Amino acid sequence: MYCGLMVVGILSLAAGCGGDPNVEGAKLALTLDEVNYDEYYGKLDQAIAADPANAEAYEVKGKLLQRQAGEVKDPAQHTEIVKKMVEAYGKALEITPGSPSVIQQLRQAYVAEFQLGFQAFNRGRENTEAYTEAVTFFQNTSVIQPDSAAPYVNAAYAMINAGMSDQAIPTFEKAISLGESEADTYVLLSNLYLQNQQTGEAIALLEKGRDMYPDKPELQSQLLNAYISSGQMERARQVYKEAVEREPDNKLYHYNYGTLLLEAEEYDAAEAEFRAAIRLDPEYGVAYYNLGATFVNKAVSVNDEISVKDDALRQNRSTLSSSQVTQAEGELEALAEQRKSFFEQAIEPLEKARDLQVAAGEEAALTCNALFTAYVQSGMQEKAEEAAACAGIDLN
Repeated sequence: MYCGLMVVGILSLAAGCGGDPNVEGAKLALTLDEVNYDEYYGKLDQAIAADPANAEAYEVKGKLLQRQAGEVKDPAQHTEIVKKMVEAYGKALEITPGSPSVIQQLRQAYVAEFQLGFQAFNRGRENTEAYTEAVTFFQNTSVIQPDSAAPYVNAAYAMINAGMSDQAIPTFEKAISLGESEADTYVLLSNLYLQNQQTGEAIALLEKGRDMYPDKPELQSQLLNAYISSGQMERARQVYKEAVEREPDNKLYHYNYGTLLLEAEEYDAAEAEFRAAIRLDPEYGVAYYNLGATFVNKAVSVNDEISVKDDALRQNRSTLSSSQVTQAEGELEALAEQRKSFFEQAIEPLEKARDLQVAAGEEAALTCNALFTAYVQSGMQEKAEEAAACAGIDLN
């Protein structure tokens, strides 16, 4: 047994004797607990100077740099080492394209750098400065594998948390150019565009995202907001009108088109769209809420008409005949009944919206507020008090 081990050792040493001693020495250094990196980098540089096509020297240098990078935690110093590592491995691949060992080392470095980025990101919850470190580590990951979208996405998230939103925009754009297509990425980038008054870019991106994810409510909502904030109401209406006609079974299209019609005070048309959305999804909470809001707005519109007619009657009563006064009062009574009817019609969809929100553990105060108004105007005092408590309204 003892002799056999000695033979193996001799063979191993003999095999190494044919290589550059500087490279062989550096390879041995990889097995040591402590390494004087500068000493071995100098030896490897000598080997490369003697033979610029020495792929092994570049690979071993890359491995040493990779090991050193794992030991250095200072982000700036760490980054410089990573860049030198990628340069060394890159030279090795130029000489021996597709080298499996070099590619494997780069993959390991990619994963290690990603882990450092995630660790720093998680530390950011306690110390926001760590988000900046996360940005650096994710950017290093991009240096290692520049055609990967994931590092750019994660770097952009870290930038937003680090208060570097302006830098997040081109970073997200780079990720998308590399194939990133998650709906959340489109939402976040479009939001950054809107914050920076880049409405055109936001709309173009969201329209692309809408076509990719027609059932993603966040994208639909963001696109709708982009249209409205940019004053492109007619374009928005035309887009969603055509979408409803093209895909009549898409509840989001009905809902968004109804929202635009509600905004334009076309209440009957809005009601039809919300009802269509609810038929497609009987548990569609926001559609119930907007249907209720449509009736509330109808009632408010009638109330405005009542105010105008009532003011006119009080101002002109002395000049009107008794029959004219009676007619005007009759019109006011009819309008008051219509107003009450609209408030009453608002109750059922608003109650459904509230119940769905409560069941889902969502905030229902806004819905309860609308219900409180509808109950009061419908003479339902007890239910009004319950809605007031839900809405946080102090009746004392």
